[in-house]
Amino acid sequence: NADIEWRRLNSYTHIFEELKVFLADHSPKETMILTFSSAITVKGNMGDIARLRRFFYENGIEVNTDHKKMDPDKYFLSTSNSSKGLERDYVIVFLTFPLENAFVHLSDDIVVNLITVALTRAKKKVIMYVPTYSDKFSRVLHLFDACPKPTEKIRQDDKILTDYSLSSYRDWE
Repeated sequence: NADIEWRRLNSYTHIFEELKVFLADHSPKETMILTFSSAITVKGNMGDIARLRRFFYENGIEVNTDHKKMDPDKYFLSTSNSSKGLERDYVIVFLTFPLENAFVHLSDDIVVNLITVALTRAKKKVIMYVPTYSDKFSRVLHLFDACPKPTEKIRQDDKILTDYSLSSYRDWE
């Protein structure tokens, strides 16, 4: 029965800015932060959990170290899959890549299930961030009527070196 608010995200810098604003108004006791990739991605890159943990550490923000244990004095950070059975008043969710591309055999039903798990962890409100770029957008998000559609075609492909700005390089890790 929680209110669901959909928003677009552009970059990790954007995620970190949004988190600072959100955390300023919400206590650890009432807040859950969810992602869909763990510490290391399938391709060996730094996953969203690792990126967010680093953000919290660099900003002196207390965050849980056990993905299933909720400490009222620390912000709870986990993946959608690991949050099953848990809930808090406010949940902020970051979907940064197309889930169906994460694993070769991940069906649309499983992707919808993972998104539904994330959307149902909040007692009062969930804010779901989805990519602005179509190449980062999960195709199943079209099933959610209120979800904003991508407004940009491609995040990084089809650009030449001079098309990037200094902030583009800073946003990549």
